[in-house]
Amino acid sequence: MQSNNDRKGNVDRSHKLTTTLILLLGVGVVVATLVTNSRKLSLSSQSQPDKKIGVTQEIPQPLPTFEDFGLTIEKLRISTPIIPAVDGTNEDIYYPALAKGVAQFKGSSNPDVAGNLFVFGHSSYLAKAVGDYKEVLKELNLLKEGDELVVHYKKTPYRYKVTKSYETNDKDWSILSPSKDIQEKTVTIMTCWPPGTIQNRWVVKATQI
Repeated sequence: MQSNNDRKGNVDRSHKLTTTLILLLGVGVVVATLVTNSRKLSLSSQSQPDKKIGVTQEIPQPLPTFEDFGLTIEKLRISTPIIPAVDGTNEDIYYPALAKGVAQFKGSSNPDVAGNLFVFGHSSYLAKAVGDYKEVLKELNLLKEGDELVVHYKKTPYRYKVTKSYETNDKDWSILSPSKDIQEKTVTIMTCWPPGTIQNRWVVKATQI
């Protein structure tokens, strides 16, 4: 027969074993919970779109500036070099120039003196049009009276306000004429219209402010 001491020892061992099992089960539950939560967080982070990338893509990038001679129209997101003193009556001269930007009609004024700066460029892709600027003025008709644009010349920005935006025929050479006010500084921008044709011209006139 077991003595009282033996029975007591067996009870103590049984109690300790039970306690140990309970502790192990508790640890197992905690570990399982942590693993489950970790997996949920991992799956959640994988399924969520990267919002930071989306926000970055929505920020408009600054337009490049061609400080020596260039045209910037923020409303149309246009920034282009102006190729100086281009003969607008000779295709062999003005087509290569328009591959590099828009062109200043030879003989028209520079923005630092009184007179009319005349600028022309492509509105659409034509067979002879090459380069990055073959559609640069395709939205010129969206400019309205009161809109602003900037001509950069010799590292100085000259701001202009639009006074007219209209369509005319291809024989209207009056668009080259300066303002009646001999002291006024103006810019005229012209492109073929509608895009894809050479039927008419879209013209924007603006006055330096």
